[in-house]
Amino acid sequence: LDGKKLLYYEPYQGIGVLETALPTVNNIRLLDRKSIIIDQLVIIGGKRFPFAGVDAESFKILEGIGGNSFWSGDKNHIYYNEQLLSEADPKTFEVLKRAVAKDAKHIFVGDKIFRDADVKSFRVVDKSETSHDFEDDLGHKYWYRPKAGGAELIPVEKK
Repeated sequence: LDGKKLLYYEPYQGIGVLETALPTVNNIRLLDRKSIIIDQLVIIGGKRFPFAGVDAESFKILEGIGGNSFWSGDKNHIYYNEQLLSEADPKTFEVLKRAVAKDAKHIFVGDKIFRDADVKSFRVVDKSETSHDFEDDLGHKYWYRPKAGGAELIPVEKK
């Protein structure tokens, strides 16, 4: 960071050195090891955040592992892996577990809306006490399985 550009390098990722031009450098806020806000620019992994409408002042990382941010948001929007989730309500949004989150009207698995469970009662459960990861008050139970680009919820077969 020299007042005009930000140089970003992440070893062993094969991306080389990324350079981001900076119009000004007055305020710097570090979010995590890969995310920084410089004035009104949100920069993740050395690249400008892809949405011009992001509110840098209220932007935050909501969930991530090892510097990889899954969920982020500002006062107006929620993002999953830097993809805008236009249906998500930032006021009621909560991350439940890694790639699974919900708001007052929707359950999200990655950037997809999951419609097979009751939103109001859908919750993560203590796996030490059950054999599944999520459930709702209607008796639906699901296992969580990571996959490329997110995750999936697999229904537990009723016996």
